[in-house]
Amino acid sequence: VESHDQAMVGGQSFMFALADLHMYDGMNIDSENRFVYRGCGLHKTIRFATLCLGGDAYMTFMGNEFGHPEWIDFPSEANGQSHEKARRQWSLRDPSAGLKYAGLEAWDGAMLDLETEFALLGRCTVTRVDDETGLLVWEAGNGELVCVANLKGAHLYDARVGVQRFGEYNMRLDSDAPGFAGSREGEYGRAFASVHSDAHIPWDGQDCSLTVHDIPPWSVQVFKLDPDTERSFIPVTHYEHHDDSWASGGDYDYIDDSECYF
Repeated sequence: VESHDQAMVGGQSFMFALADLHMYDGMNIDSENRFVYRGCGLHKTIRFATLCLGGDAYMTFMGNEFGHPEWIDFPSEANGQSHEKARRQWSLRDPSAGLKYAGLEAWDGAMLDLETEFALLGRCTVTRVDDETGLLVWEAGNGELVCVANLKGAHLYDARVGVQRFGEYNMRLDSDAPGFAGSREGEYGRAFASVHSDAHIPWDGQDCSLTVHDIPPWSVQVFKLDPDTERSFIPVTHYEHHDDSWASGGDYDYIDDSECYF
């Protein structure tokens, strides 16, 4: 996401590049500054996408995990041996400070916990990139997780997303949740694998699909398959009831408890 020089010797950190000077007066937890909302949203979303899709390793520079607003500059002849920037203001992330930095750090911890549980590094597969809508989708955990990101500034409603496995998907993480310096109210939602006339709806090269009802601007949502609801499926030949004849339809049906539903 950001290089060493962006946090050292006077460069701009990723968060500062996104929000600029609005960080100095718009990071209060109750602030509705649109520049800060965009900056926080993209900071969380792009860092998570980098963790999942960037390769086999992930590192963050001290303080950047919560969007520290300033760089580090150690005393030198160039700065007159100043210690002014030779520090990290760790107090900014303290929840008692009432600032959005606490939410950014909470998100960093949540996504690292998810990596520990599902081994995301180098094991995720992108299934959709839509430049027009800003939709980015990838799968992880052998299809157990589906990650849905909105990289643009408008809500995406009822977005269909392809998935490998059929079942009920519950929201595991939502970067726009209030606890992560987001704006969403209420509990995490849920989405379901979409089924039409007892047949699966393939999408984006995947055998099944689900509908995500609302993806907020500049955010990412992670859905996890509920293993208790998963059903296996195979392509089947379906029976045309209206004329009592068999036809090779290739519809996708599911097998549940050794029964095949037509």
